[in-house]
Amino acid sequence: MNKKVKKVIGYGLVSLMLCGPVLVSKVSAEESGSIQTTAQFKNHKDGSQSIVGKTMPNTKLRIGYDGTIETVSDGEGNYELKIPEEKKYSKLNGGTINIYKVENDGSSSFQTSTQTDFEAPQLYNTDVISPRLALKIDESTFYAFDYHGSNKVEVKMIFEDGKTIVKDSDENGSISIDLPKLKTVCVVQADAGLALPDFTSSERNFQLISQVIGRVGRHSSESNVIIQTYQPEAPSIQFGLNQDYTGFYNFEIKNRQKQNYPPFVYLLKLTCVYKTEISAVRNSQKEAHKIRKKFSKDVQIFGPTPAFYERVGETYRWQIVVKSKKRAPLLEIAREFQGKPQWRVDLDPPGLI
Repeated sequence: MNKKVKKVIGYGLVSLMLCGPVLVSKVSAEESGSIQTTAQFKNHKDGSQSIVGKTMPNTKLRIGYDGTIETVSDGEGNYELKIPEEKKYSKLNGGTINIYKVENDGSSSFQTSTQTDFEAPQLYNTDVISPRLALKIDESTFYAFDYHGSNKVEVKMIFEDGKTIVKDSDENGSISIDLPKLKTVCVVQADAGLALPDFTSSERNFQLISQVIGRVGRHSSESNVIIQTYQPEAPSIQFGLNQDYTGFYNFEIKNRQKQNYPPFVYLLKLTCVYKTEISAVRNSQKEAHKIRKKFSKDVQIFGPTPAFYERVGETYRWQIVVKSKKRAPLLEIAREFQGKPQWRVDLDPPGLI
């Protein structure tokens, strides 16, 4: 593999237009027995609009807290909220669209949100898709990412000569793209993810660097990787530049053990979603007190604290994190939150953000 790896330390703002490949990594909607609602806004070829996604099976959803556009997901959790012609979104009234779950008593609880989009390219024989799922290379070449089911992703690569390559991801939603003409890739502010309050931040940073380097140098032509960072000596960046998976594992596993994080403990993340901040604070404090009173001998309890994304749409989120050497007490705590629609339970979450 023929590579030049150049570290660039940046001081000040950096603005680059990157035209290159991306490694698609779709967050699974299924996390240890709980389903997190997903949503994607779509402009269809016939001019209609809808929001599609996945949630719990046979769940009633609506647009807006007290909106009239409703639907019920099928037995596999797939749903489509069709937007009537008279309520179609445009550049004038577009923006964030909030999706709510309709409870049995008629009340609503926030689930997720998506953005309207009117700038995404129109692909041959496909719908207009979100710019978060499309990377334009030039006037006639771009990558399109389209979801199929809860995890799988289909990638369509459309080139200037009209040639189209379709590639499916693995069951986890990951896909690797080989671009023989790619000679240079750049990671801007490569250390930005290291500041995130998550025990997986170093691991994610290492994955980013090592995977970006893996996009170039696959063929005989000379290639370049440019890393712009304020922390060039950060272990995750150094191990990533050297493609040293074993070295990073040995470094990271020691940190996880020292800080008492998985795989040395089990985690439970409890997140409440309320319309007002005071309700989120009071109810999270109330539940944390109950857990400490009943389970303090078997677990470590952290919080409640504001979630990383504390305010989403019209709701506020606070969370409680529970650690334990054994899974049984976490399962018992999780059962305590069954039937509480304002709370989301994540057992063995992939991260804390």
